Amino acid sequence: MAVWDGAVLRWTVTDYADSMGVALDAAGFAWGLADAGSWTIVFRLDAKGQVAATWTIQVDPTYTSLAGVIGAEAVIRTSAGSGSSFWTSRVCRADGSVDVIGASQSLYAAAVGELSTGERIVVGSAEVGGYWDGFWWSLDADAALP
Repeated sequence: MAVWDGAVLRWTVTDYADSMGVALDAAGFAWGLADAGSWTIVFRLDAKGQVAATWTIQVDPTYTSLAGVIGAEAVIRTSAGSGSSFWTSRVCRADGSVDVIGASQSLYAAAVGELSTGERIVVGSAEVGGYWDGFWWSLDADAALP
């Protein structure tokens, strides 16, 4: 639902009181997260506040945030809970699927971007042996970059 409040268009994702807009992509879509109880809804809205796409992910919305968007895809990160250092990062794909970045390692996606070659990447931190290292991940190849 979208309503004008003076010169500002305010919107909410129907049936979800907590729905935060946190990113705007190059095509003019607003991206955000909605609290669906024990689930998180990732959504993309057009300039009129209409839902263009959603992804439903079984993770606690309290510990979930958006790392960034690139093209028609979003990267989210979620913690295992308060005080936990275990993070999982996921890609909400343009085709409606959701992929986990990496394989059963604690990964905190910090940002998304594009290399000069056009390859879309995620950078962040990975917990290895109790310490944190950086990581690069290709959204296009779905693999770690050397």
